[in-house]
Amino acid sequence: MTLLVTNSPWGAHTHPLFRRLSILKIEEIHKFQVACFMYKVYKGLMLPYLSAMFCLNETIHPPGTRHANNFHIVVHRTSLLKSTIRIAGPVLWNSLDAKLKSSISIYSFKHKYKKVLLV
Repeated sequence: MTLLVTNSPWGAHTHPLFRRLSILKIEEIHKFQVACFMYKVYKGLMLPYLSAMFCLNETIHPPGTRHANNFHIVVHRTSLLKSTIRIAGPVLWNSLDAKLKSSISIYSFKHKYKKVLLV
């Protein structure tokens, strides 16, 4: 039995199939959605009450700090908090490349980040 879309044998590994079809896996879709949310927060495109949950390091540390344009990560004591958007969002955003963060539009950001995830 073969899979019709990819003409691959039954039980074939899915990672190469997803890459060949340029489809994101569930974990990658989650990262993609979180990164898009944080892009909107960073660029001021999000509703004010959602943006108020996040602040940049430059508002807490002196200006000229190396990571001034990164989001400040709130101290958290439980692993449950680590998976919330308030913690996971800034952690993911701070790990992104500066060129990617400086995309001029959400559409270019999505396009570039999808390429990063598909590598």
